Amino acid sequence: MKKEQIDALSFEELADFPLDGFVKHYEQGVTKLISGFQAQAEAAKRQARETEDKLRETEDKLRETEDKLRMLRSSVGQLLRSMNKDCPLALGDQSSNVDDLLQAVLFQTPTAKRK
Repeated sequence: MKKEQIDALSFEELADFPLDGFVKHYEQGVTKLISGFQAQAEAAKRQARETEDKLRETEDKLRETEDKLRMLRSSVGQLLRSMNKDCPLALGDQSSNVDDLLQAVLFQTPTAKRK
């Protein structure tokens, strides 16, 4: 029964109204609604934990990849300095300068020598 219908009941109808059944039905509805909200909250918490775990894994992989890039740049920088005494790279340079210089060296080197 809707609220408007209950508001429209007379005193006699209210006295005969099955209040126990109404309250029981109301409590069941509220319990079901709360259970649904709790289930949604638990699902959201689970999803948040999974997302946080994936983020941590991605951040770890990013750090590993950045470490590998720094090591490669350091090695390439050493190689370029060993090939050219006048190499403009500072000792231990791991910046994108290494990439730029390597690219410049590759474009200056004839194709036959690259093989």
